[in-house]
Amino acid sequence: MMWWNFLTAFFIGGALSESSTARRVGRIVMALVLVGVLICGLIYAYLMFNAVYNQALKERSKPSHVHTQPSH
Repeated sequence: MMWWNFLTAFFIGGALSESSTARRVGRIVMALVLVGVLICGLIYAYLMFNAVYNQALKERSKPSHVHTQPSH
């Protein structure tokens, strides 16, 4: 509970943190921001891993650049 009070006072202001309405709204706003950051992070991770995976598939499907020497 003390953590929410600190964050509410930090983001909304010390004077507003005394009212229960400001604390309630502050909690909702902070929760929405945290959920939004989490969703953005998951989307970013998915896109990056997908890009790396697709690049690896392209590299694997290319023919080898190393030419083997025939045995004499």
